[in-house]
Amino acid sequence: MLKIFAAILSPFVFSLLIGIYQIPKFILNSTFPSFPLDSYYLIFLIYALPAYLLLAVPASFIIEHINKGIRWVNYSVAGVLGGLMIYFVNNSPIDWEILLYLLAGLSFYVSLKVLEISKRKNDFYIK
Repeated sequence: MLKIFAAILSPFVFSLLIGIYQIPKFILNSTFPSFPLDSYYLIFLIYALPAYLLLAVPASFIIEHINKGIRWVNYSVAGVLGGLMIYFVNNSPIDWEILLYLLAGLSFYVSLKVLEISKRKNDFYIK
């Protein structure tokens, strides 16, 4: 159940990371996006939520079953593999950098870790 909550939280974390990633490009190019930055949240929620539910939750079970190496690296690699899977299903050229797929996997890891820590703290206070 925690992984599903992480999948719901991940698009918000992902859009925040993309916003941080895009700020230097906006400053260097002296350009501004054609729509407000707060609408990024809605766009990423609409498009990323199904991808997180269909790809990240099963990948998370596989990663925790294997449990080898550093978890955040495993989630980042899973994000890249999920992005490549989407690329092959859509059969379209890759127009986004591979870093964005890394950020997608990393955002799922960050949201899952935050939920795990908050659950641990709540369990500690309840006992």
